[in-house]
Amino acid sequence: MSMIKLDGNELSLQSLINGFNDAIFLCHFDASLLAWNQAAKTLLSDYLCQPCSVGVPLPDILDLDSDKLFDVMQQSRSQTGVIPTRVMLKALNNGQNACFKLYCSVLRSSQNKRPKSIMLRFSLNESKLDFRFRDLQARMQQTQTALKAQRALATLDPLTGLSNRRHFLDLAKQCLLAKKRTDVQISLIMLDIDYFKQINDNYGHAVGDVVLRDISALVKDNCRENDLVCRWGGEEFIVLSTHANHAEATQLAERLRTAIEDGIFDRSNHQLRVTISLGVANAQVDESCEKLINRADEALYKAKLDGRNRAVVA
Repeated sequence: MSMIKLDGNELSLQSLINGFNDAIFLCHFDASLLAWNQAAKTLLSDYLCQPCSVGVPLPDILDLDSDKLFDVMQQSRSQTGVIPTRVMLKALNNGQNACFKLYCSVLRSSQNKRPKSIMLRFSLNESKLDFRFRDLQARMQQTQTALKAQRALATLDPLTGLSNRRHFLDLAKQCLLAKKRTDVQISLIMLDIDYFKQINDNYGHAVGDVVLRDISALVKDNCRENDLVCRWGGEEFIVLSTHANHAEATQLAERLRTAIEDGIFDRSNHQLRVTISLGVANAQVDESCEKLINRADEALYKAKLDGRNRAVVA
């Protein structure tokens, strides 16, 4: 049994525990706190549920399993030597777990050898460098997650998950610059949901939002992986298709029109039939992004004038 003799001098006891680099807590056998060292506040700073205070039960200060703690304390009264117990503590700031070794030592009176209190020593079960590195990794992961979320807010339409207008324009301009160097074929399709306002008026905006999401998914599924699909605004969408000539873009537009016309949008017990009108334009030499979009928009306008549910080529 580990035995530490006390001479009744409280100052010498505090000096003794302050000499440890590990976190030390002195407790009564009911686990209420008597004293602690500086390392208890520094090494375990991320794991303290509340500040250390005399008389407060240790399980209230650290998120410990009280039954397991009392079992360990009871065993230390009857065992010889000190057998470490592995405990996990969860950091309050990031939820990360850290493994500690818990050593229990009975403190006995120097006069009658009676158990007087118990010393609990928490030793980090990994090197300080490993702990710092793991903590740094966790913080970096949190930062990367936050940056990814911010990037999504800046580039994606929150309702459909497609590229938003700003992100689309940035990428489209890059594609058109590449066309000047490589003479690759680029086509643009602008499409608009026919009579979408009636869907909102008759069934509500919640149903309208679902239709927008479903159509976005259909358009995305019927495009090639390297095609750029954008929600331009409201019920308007744009598809920028690289390596697609005039005929191939027209075929893609017709495939999109047919897929949506054949689809049934079953929402809130309403089976909705939806159609789209499309304008197709093939990028000309040295044509700006704005002019290409305007030509596709004019073709879309003509498709609506001609009766909707059709594709018109600029």
